[in-house]
Amino acid sequence: MKNVIQSRLLACLSVPLLSALLVSATVADPSNYIDTIIGTSADGRMYTGSNLPFGMVQLAPDTRTGEAVCSGYRYDHTTIEGFSMNHMSGVGWLGTLGNFQIMPTTGPVALHSGTNVRDLYQPDGPGWESAFHHDSEITQAGYYKVQLDRYDIEAELTSTARVGLLRFTFPESDSSNIQIDLSRKIGGRSELQHNEVVGDDTIRGWIQCNGTGRGFAGATYYTLYYFAQFSRPWETYGLWNHGLNLGAVAEAEDEDLGFFASYHTAKDEQILVKVGISYVSMAGAQANLEQELPHWDFDSVRTQARSDWNQTLAGAGLAIEGGSEQQKTIFYTALYHALLFPCDFTDVDGNYFGADKQVHQADDFTYRMCFSGWDVFRHQFPLLTLIRPDVVNDEINTFLAMCEQTGKTFPKWEMTGDYTRCMIGDPGVSVVVDAYMKGIRNYDVEQAYSIAKRTATGPQSTRDNMAEMNQYGYVPSSVRNSVSITLENAYADWCISRFAQALGKTQDAKQFRERSLNYKHLFDSSVGWMRQKDAIGQWMQFTDRYTYEEGHCESNAFQQSWFVPQDVQGLVDLMGEITFQTNLDELFEGAKPNFGGGNCYRQGNEPDHQVVSLYNYVGQPWKTQYWTRQILERAYGTGNDGLCGSDDVGQISAWYVLNAIGLNPVGPGDNVWNIGSPIFSKTILTLDPAYHSCARANTFVIVAEHTSTGNCYVQSAQLNGKRLQRAWITHQELSDGGTLELVMGPKPSKWGSAASQRPPSLSRGTFPPASAD
Repeated sequence: MKNVIQSRLLACLSVPLLSALLVSATVADPSNYIDTIIGTSADGRMYTGSNLPFGMVQLAPDTRTGEAVCSGYRYDHTTIEGFSMNHMSGVGWLGTLGNFQIMPTTGPVALHSGTNVRDLYQPDGPGWESAFHHDSEITQAGYYKVQLDRYDIEAELTSTARVGLLRFTFPESDSSNIQIDLSRKIGGRSELQHNEVVGDDTIRGWIQCNGTGRGFAGATYYTLYYFAQFSRPWETYGLWNHGLNLGAVAEAEDEDLGFFASYHTAKDEQILVKVGISYVSMAGAQANLEQELPHWDFDSVRTQARSDWNQTLAGAGLAIEGGSEQQKTIFYTALYHALLFPCDFTDVDGNYFGADKQVHQADDFTYRMCFSGWDVFRHQFPLLTLIRPDVVNDEINTFLAMCEQTGKTFPKWEMTGDYTRCMIGDPGVSVVVDAYMKGIRNYDVEQAYSIAKRTATGPQSTRDNMAEMNQYGYVPSSVRNSVSITLENAYADWCISRFAQALGKTQDAKQFRERSLNYKHLFDSSVGWMRQKDAIGQWMQFTDRYTYEEGHCESNAFQQSWFVPQDVQGLVDLMGEITFQTNLDELFEGAKPNFGGGNCYRQGNEPDHQVVSLYNYVGQPWKTQYWTRQILERAYGTGNDGLCGSDDVGQISAWYVLNAIGLNPVGPGDNVWNIGSPIFSKTILTLDPAYHSCARANTFVIVAEHTSTGNCYVQSAQLNGKRLQRAWITHQELSDGGTLELVMGPKPSKWGSAASQRPPSLSRGTFPPASAD
C-alpha cells in the first residue's frame, strides 16, 4: 500500500499550474458563510453551538427538555435552560444525549430548570431557565454567544474536539451561581449519576443512560464521563437530589443529582468552566481535557476552532467559485452540517467503549459514532467518499469492530457504539460496497465481504425480515413497511453482488444479482406501482398512490416505488417508458412550490432523494437539470427555516452540496455520478492520493460556463477536452482527476439524451468496474 500511495503522490505532483490558479480564486474564508441558525426550526431540528469537524463535543444551548426538541434547541422557543456537552444533529424524533447541562444564574439556587418537569416558564418561578432574545445571539463556526436576560449574564461557548469551554460574564452580585444538571438528557432523564468534588475548583463523575424509557430507539446504552474545572475556586458549593439541597457533599451517587458552585462577583467578572468528556472513563475525560485544553485562553480556542473549520472546509477537497452570497451561505452551511457526524468516539489515547460494553483500543483508525444509516447512505456517505474518504474508512473499521465484538452484522442505525432498532434496510452494506468500489479499502476486505454476505443469509443478521425475503422473494404484508423493506433488501443484495464480482466470487455474484431482481415481485401492473402482497401472493390494500403507510416506510407508493437504483431500466420496462416519464412529471409538478412535504416528491425526507436524476435514464436529462434547480432554489434557504425537513445527521444537507456542484448518486455502489445542473461557475475537488488514482491530476474541476438562475440547462459538455455526450461520468474518471466543462443555457437541449448514452442498469449496459488500487 505504501508504494501505491507514493506512486500516486508522484502522479499528483505533476499538476498543471491552471489547477493552482483555480484554487486561488475560491472562497478564502468559508467559515464566514456558515450560519448555524439555518435549520433550527421545528422542521430542521438542528442545534446551534460549538463543535469541531466530527468532534466528540457538541456544546450547544438547550431551549427546552421534551416536546420533541431532538437537538436541544428550537428557534421558536424563548427561553434557555442551559448548555450541554453533546447533541444529535437534525434527527427526526425524540433523540438522546444533551448531557451535563450547565447554567449560570444569580439569586437563590433553583433545583430544576423549569421545563424538566414541564412547567411553563415564569420570570420569577421556581426554575432557573432564562428568557433570551435572538438579537443577542452570535452564532459562528466554533462559537456561540447569548445574553441570558433573567440574570443579565453573557454566556459564550467554544470547544476543542473533546473539551467544551464556557465563559460567563456576571453582573455584580453576592449570589452568582454555576449550576449543573447531571441527570437531564434530551427527551427526559438519565438513570444514574455519580459526582465527586476534587479540591475547590474541580468535579468529576459520570452519567449513566441505559436506554430504558426514553432511550434513543429504545436501545442505546452509554455512560458519559466528565472532568470539569472552574477558573475560579468556588466560595461555596452543594449538590441536590430529587429537589432537595444536600449541601456540601464531597461524593454522591443517585438518580437525580445536580451540582452548584456559588460566588460573589463584581460587575463584568468572568468565570470560565472547561469540561472534558469521555465515553470510557473519568480518567479518559481528564486526559482529554489535559491534552487538548491545558490553559484558560478562551479567545485562542475560539480562533483555533474557526481555523479548524476553515482548514476542513478548504482542505476537505471542495472549493467553489461564483454563486450568489445566499447560495454560498446555504452551500457552506450545508457542507458544515455534513461534516458533523459520524463523530469521534475515541479518547486521546485511542480507547473507546465498544458494542460489547467493553473498553477497546482503536489501532490505526478512529472509532466513530452516530451512523444514521437509512438516511446517510444515500448522499452524505457518497459525499464523504469524495472529500473525506478517511472518515468513510474509519466508519467501515468501526462496523467491523462492532461485528467482531457482538457476532452481529453491519448496523442499520448505530448510536453511542450500540445497535438500535431504528429504521429498515441494510445501509451498512451500501456504505461498505460503495467505498470498496471507489478504492477506499484500508480495512480487512475479506472480513467485510463475509459480514456483508451474512447480512443476507444469516446467522445473526441485522437485516429486517431476512427469513421471509429468502422464503417468498419479498416481505409479506403482515410485516409493517413490507414494500420498502423488500425494495431496500433487493438493492442491498445487488450491492453484495457488486462486491462479490469485484472480488472474483462469481457464484456469489450471480446468486445475489438474481436476488436483487426481487423488487419485481411487488410491482402490480394493474395499478402501475409497487404494492403490498400477502404470504400466499394476493395483492393487498391499495387506496391510491398518495396514501401513506400501505407497506411504505415514511412514504407512499408515489414516492417509494422509484427505489430500484440498481435497475432503473427494469423499472422503466415494468411501467413503460412514456408512463415512467409522465409519472415523474406528475411527481415533481405536484410538489410545488417548495418540495418540502406532501404526498408527491418530498425533499424533506429520504425515500425519493435519488429520483431527480431518473430522467437521465429515459432520455430526458434536461428535466433532471430543471427539477434539480427547482429543488435547490425552493427547498433550501437561509434562516431558521432554511431546511425543508429534519437534516437527518447531514443527509438533507449533503444532497444540497452534491447537487449544487452538479453531481448526484442514484445507486451508491454503481460507480456512477449523474450530472445535473451546477449552480457554481467552478467547483474544485481536491483528491486525496491515498484514495484516488490522480492519474491525470490531483483535482477534478467542474466548470459550468454561463450558469445562472435562468441558465440551468446543459447545452454541451467536455471531459478533459473531449466531447462528452452522456449525462453521467464514472467514479474512475473523477478519481483520475481532470476537468468536466459544461456549457449552460436558458433552454432545454438534447444533450445526453441518446438511448446509447443512458446510465447503466442491471437490465441494460454494464456498470463501471471497481476503481483500481
